[in-house]
Parts: sequence; structure tokens; C-alpha cells
Amino acid sequence: MIAKINKIFKRLFIFFIFLSLIQFVNCENDEKKDNNQDGTQEKSNIKVSVIIPVYNSAEFIERSLGSALEQTLKEIEIIVVDDHSTDNTLEIINKHKDDPRLKIIALEKNQGAGIARNIGMKAAVGEFIGFIDSDDYADKRFYEFLYKYSKDKDMVRGIFVYGTNLSDKIRHHSEYNIYGGTYDSIWRREFINKYNIQYGVDRKVGEDVIFRSAFMEKNPRVAKAPDEGIYYYYKRREGSLMNFGKDYLKNEDNVSYEQKKK
Repeated sequence: MIAKINKIFKRLFIFFIFLSLIQFVNCENDEKKDNNQDGTQEKSNIKVSVIIPVYNSAEFIERSLGSALEQTLKEIEIIVVDDHSTDNTLEIINKHKDDPRLKIIALEKNQGAGIARNIGMKAAVGEFIGFIDSDDYADKRFYEFLYKYSKDKDMVRGIFVYGTNLSDKIRHHSEYNIYGGTYDSIWRREFINKYNIQYGVDRKVGEDVIFRSAFMEKNPRVAKAPDEGIYYYYKRREGSLMNFGKDYLKNEDNVSYEQKKK
């Protein structure tokens, strides 16, 4: 009789240990979920997440997306956020959907470039975040080159040049510091999440100025990459948000004097 009671207690003891293990595993999983929701850095081998917001960019998206997919940095992801395009932009993007580095987010309504970039940042898992506009492109070594200078830095500032789609002639743009666009640099995601830095959402243009100024106000550790001919190419065109006119673009092309470096 005593032996049977001992067996029952042993089985109950094992059963309670098993329940305790299950509860411990569930608590661990819940804690991980809570950390991710709070913006804690998610462990990943991705070094740079490149975000491309697009809207009716069928004429140029292949060039822009192609420059991202051709990056020499292996640990990279590309996040394309289609802001409810009404042309065949999304169809062109979907031709590359089988590439494991590519995430495609199609919004159900047009919300603006600022919101599209914010959505892309939420989906990113990289150590750093970079941005490419849908009518621009970057040298294939651009992100590998910037990442080389990123140790113990919150931001690495590269060099961008500008021109038009009328030719390959380019000019160096003046450096952005506190104010300006965001496509010339890579930005540490943990730093962005820590201070909840986002793009402006209430303006048609200049939402990137809000992001950059908010980032710089937090005194980030900044590195400046040297000029080795590895650039981001900002292409001015008609029909963009900046709405450049034909005469302006012709004049810009005439005064651009540096040929694209090979």
C-alpha cells in the first residue's frame, strides 16, 4: 500500500515539474514578444536594411531596385513599400519577389512617403537602415563601403552626387549635417528605436529633414566616409515630389560637369 502511494507521489511530482517547464518556456516566449513590441533590437545577421518607398515609379523603379539588389554587401535586406501605386510599379517590383533579400509591402491606400518609410523601418531587422528614393540609385559598393566605418557609430555619412536623367553628368552636393535628406547615410536602428525617431507625416516634401534633425539632436556618434568615388546618385526629374521643370533640368544638366566615375 505504501509502495503504491509512493509511486503516485512520484508521478505527481514528475507531472508538476513538467508543467513548470512548460510555463517557463511560455514566459520566455512572451518576454521576447514584449521586447520586440517595445522596439528592442532584434538579433539578426542583417547589417543594413535598405528601404525604398515607391509611388507610380514604373519608369525608374527597375534602376533603383536593381542598384539595391546588386549591392556587394551580402548581409542586406531590401524593403520596398509601395504606396498604393496606380501604374504598373508593383508589377515590376513583383518580378523580383523570389529574391530572399527582398520584402515587398503593398499599402492599401496612398499615405505619403513619410509614412511609407516609417512602415519600412518597423519591418526592418538590420543593424543599420539606409534609404533609396525610387528614382535614385546607389553604387553597388555603397552600403558595404559605409558599413566598413560603422563600428561604435550611430550614423555613417556617405557622399551623394546629383544630376538629371538627361545624361550621366553629375555634381557633388554640399554635405548634409543637421538638416537635409537621409539617403546619403546609414542609421543605427537601435538608436532610431531608442528615441522613437520617425519621418514627418504631415507634409508633401521635407519629411526627411524632420528625421535627420531629430536624429542629430540626440548627439549620435557619427563617422564620415572618405571620397573614394562610391556615391549615392540623386536624380532630379519632372514629375517627382520636388516637381522640377523642363527648363530647370536642362540648365542643371548643362552646368553638371563631372562624368560618372566607373
